[in-house]
Amino acid sequence: MPSRLSQLSKWPGSVGITASLLMLTPGLGLPTMEARELAPTESGPIGTFLFIDKDIAKTRFYMVVQAESRRNLIQVTGRSHIGGKPTADLTGTYYPERNEFRGTARQLSGTRSTENYDGRYIAETQSFEFWVTGARAAKFFAKRVDLAEVEGDYVSSGLYVSIRKQGTGYGVTGKYGDYSIKGSYLPKSGEVAAKVGGMTLDGVFDPYSKGLYLWLSPASGAVSADPAIFAGRGTLPPSAFSSDPAVAPGAIWSQRETYRSEISGTWTLDSSGRRFKAEWSNGAVATLTLETFTASDVVVKRDDLQGTSKGLRATYRGKRNGRHVSGDVEWIWSDGKRGKGKWSADLP
Repeated sequence: MPSRLSQLSKWPGSVGITASLLMLTPGLGLPTMEARELAPTESGPIGTFLFIDKDIAKTRFYMVVQAESRRNLIQVTGRSHIGGKPTADLTGTYYPERNEFRGTARQLSGTRSTENYDGRYIAETQSFEFWVTGARAAKFFAKRVDLAEVEGDYVSSGLYVSIRKQGTGYGVTGKYGDYSIKGSYLPKSGEVAAKVGGMTLDGVFDPYSKGLYLWLSPASGAVSADPAIFAGRGTLPPSAFSSDPAVAPGAIWSQRETYRSEISGTWTLDSSGRRFKAEWSNGAVATLTLETFTASDVVVKRDDLQGTSKGLRATYRGKRNGRHVSGDVEWIWSDGKRGKGKWSADLP
């Protein structure tokens, strides 16, 4: 028996093609689309917007909408997806002076039928509301994606994903089980496109939960029937990206730093694989956070909560050379005074 997703991907319906109509089509067993609680924001109707099905973990259904300024009008284009595979297109124009959207949706397969859509922009919630012309009950909302909310770390059972700015784009790295994840986050579509263990890892950022919905598919491009994986915001241990003994729990870094004179320190990584308990020869003690650990770069943040240097904060940035790391450090004392120096460490 074919899976429900395979049935959806071949759906020949003659009534509608975008998210709202797919949800309203009888017999598919999909939930009715519902509006979500949105937080007020201030920007205008330009950018990338996403509709996320409330049961996306099962249906893997979402729609990407892009709004771009064209003189006194705003051009709106959209595409609905099942598990990262496109199913329908939406094109139209938003008229700011009337707060009106007029457009057409077109099915990408089957009968390739079309349907007219109306809509409006809701400034208080930074979302577009769309509905089939003459049938406003069939409405759905697409919320703006804020890139500042996308960048960060995401965690699920056995899955670690990090999205970081890289050059002019955004890179995706991480691990799923024993396999490394590498790919890109696409700001214009709000989507993840990555590879893991010979499979493709597709996904989408959810502007409502601030998490990621991800799904694995064969490299052949076939649509997998497996449910989506939700990865919420979390703290990733550097061991999520490396089997290096230097980031294994209990690892000890023998460290030195120089301001006016050199002092030595012992940094011991705790069970999280991310935080150090640090002690120095001058009596200082601190909690350190390992923020970056790659084949070339190391970044450590320091926060002295007690001891002789209580209130001190610092950032250690270094370059790796085998089992050694060295670079620059900047201290900020509790009275606001700043200082710069050098540091190094021998890694286990």
